[in-house]
Amino acid sequence: MKKTYIVYLDEFGHVGPYVSADDKKHNTHPVFGLGGFVLPINEVRSFSSFFFNLKIRMFGSYDIPKAREDARLAGKAFQLSTWEKKGSQLYSVVNIQRYKNVLVRSTRRIVNYISRVGGFLLYVGEAKRRDVEKHNPQGTYSSSLREVIKRLDDEFKGLDANFLIFMDDSEGRSDIVKRSIYEMHQNDKYQLIEAPMQVDSKLYQTIQCADWL
Repeated sequence: MKKTYIVYLDEFGHVGPYVSADDKKHNTHPVFGLGGFVLPINEVRSFSSFFFNLKIRMFGSYDIPKAREDARLAGKAFQLSTWEKKGSQLYSVVNIQRYKNVLVRSTRRIVNYISRVGGFLLYVGEAKRRDVEKHNPQGTYSSSLREVIKRLDDEFKGLDANFLIFMDDSEGRSDIVKRSIYEMHQNDKYQLIEAPMQVDSKLYQTIQCADWL
């Protein structure tokens, strides 16, 4: 029986145009790509619990109580199971300067766990065209997704394994993700079981981890 792996992806960089760091309008990110990690399907549940507990240890003394109090003041219910800390906030320049040791240790624990259970990290990205008129955000995103599927299919073909892809739900990307099903069939990407699935990161510890990575 073939082994099955689950791939968790999120975006990095910015899909919009880039000219230079000094440009008044297009100065956000010179690259765009997709990255994340892979787990054997039988390791997903235990990893989700591990990551959830890691978050509680990291943020249980301040961020979580503050979020709970903010929810109370706003008259909303607080659910620890759906609370998330965005990677862009966690790995900010200020946090890296102030909490470098904590972040390094926590990140190392995540990477070591993934490796220990037979998973791995991955990313695909590319530099964007500097010509704003020729830049195509949809095309840039599609290119990264196609390359991810191609590389993963090659990897799992060698392992005689199948895989599924879960991605953070992103407005305006649905059509691109749907079109990936054609990429899968037209180019014999048969290790991929179904087209990539877009999900709400609040409900998936694994997607939240992909966002951190």
